[in-house]
Amino acid sequence: MLNWDDIVKKAIPYEENREQSTNYASTVWKLFSCMRRAYWDRVDPLVRDNTWMLTADHGSAVGALIADYFKRAGVWAGSEVRGGDKRFNLTYRIDICAHDDGIIVPVEVKSVNAKKWYKVEDEGPVFAHEVQVQCYIHFHKPAPYPYGYLLYINRNTDEVKMLKRPHDPELGKRIEELIDDLEFHIENETLPKKPKNARECDHCEYQERCLADD
Repeated sequence: MLNWDDIVKKAIPYEENREQSTNYASTVWKLFSCMRRAYWDRVDPLVRDNTWMLTADHGSAVGALIADYFKRAGVWAGSEVRGGDKRFNLTYRIDICAHDDGIIVPVEVKSVNAKKWYKVEDEGPVFAHEVQVQCYIHFHKPAPYPYGYLLYINRNTDEVKMLKRPHDPELGKRIEELIDDLEFHIENETLPKKPKNARECDHCEYQERCLADD
């Protein structure tokens, strides 16, 4: 008899144990919440369960769908555009680069459920998403992009909202400082301090290890 959990397990590609050697723009937000979590992601990551795969694949499918609309509109400049910064050991892949008022700018696509959609409507972009798109903007060479976009699509209704995000030099500078701090801890094999906000630990995959190390 077919069982979905078995199908998902068998669908996961084989992957050998490996160390994460770079900082990824999509996970830089962790530096703001708990540097210790980001530290372990780099030096000794836990094996992830299979719940992430369908969410990731769904996001990729939605991103490809949105990119097709950009192509049909004649504003598409590229998909999965790779970039990074050697100085800060940062790498990223921009979902879409698009022509906008005579320049090319990054567009990050986020597929969200209805609850998060309404939160975005009320409060603005999710902070983790803002950090991610600011990485694209701030570390672009030879000069930062003047702005980029966060494109949210509501998985429940297919509504789309595009939020223009201007370059935030102060946030970009803070990202630089936090990455430097993380690289210092990794190079010197020192464990960063626990976060001041204990709620950050409630759903952390490293919670048991953190308690044991303390």
